[in-house]
Amino acid sequence: MDDRPDSLKRTTVGEITRVTMDGETVYEVGTRRARGVIVHVVFDWAMFVLSLVTGYVVLVKAVGPLRERVFGAGIFALLACAVLGIALHETWWRRVGLDGTEVIVVRGNLLVHRGAAFGCTREWQRRLDKVRRVSWLPRHSPPNRYFSAVVLWLRFPQMFLVGWGLETEPGQWLAAELGAAAERARAG
Repeated sequence: MDDRPDSLKRTTVGEITRVTMDGETVYEVGTRRARGVIVHVVFDWAMFVLSLVTGYVVLVKAVGPLRERVFGAGIFALLACAVLGIALHETWWRRVGLDGTEVIVVRGNLLVHRGAAFGCTREWQRRLDKVRRVSWLPRHSPPNRYFSAVVLWLRFPQMFLVGWGLETEPGQWLAAELGAAAERARAG
């Protein structure tokens, strides 16, 4: 006997489960091996180490006035901080795909994107009526794209990704679902 409320509807496509209840739609993205994300993680950590080493070489090993060496090393330190932030971000999203949770909630005119990994939960909220286009970007299209994702475009260059590393069928389905929700939000 099913004791769920009558208004609860559950649909599963691949690793995505859609639950609709009382006007709220929740897309639960299951754990997956987000192929290609590791390329970005390794590249970002290599860039971090490279910027630290270059800053050290400029500060300690280079010949020239101390003021110029400190200025050059400071530029590489700023670069190292930026790359560290990007590397931590991509490492965290890789962990979300492997054994964390990713949830996308469509609540009226609001899209809530929540990810949890390493005991930390992050949440972003976007207005759906501001989303201009939703598209599915498959892996290797163009050839240098290492992972697939659903992209929600706002005004250029603002965009955000959901569902990193999804397979083709669930990714296209999620893009179509979110695109329809954005259309409904813009229309009314």
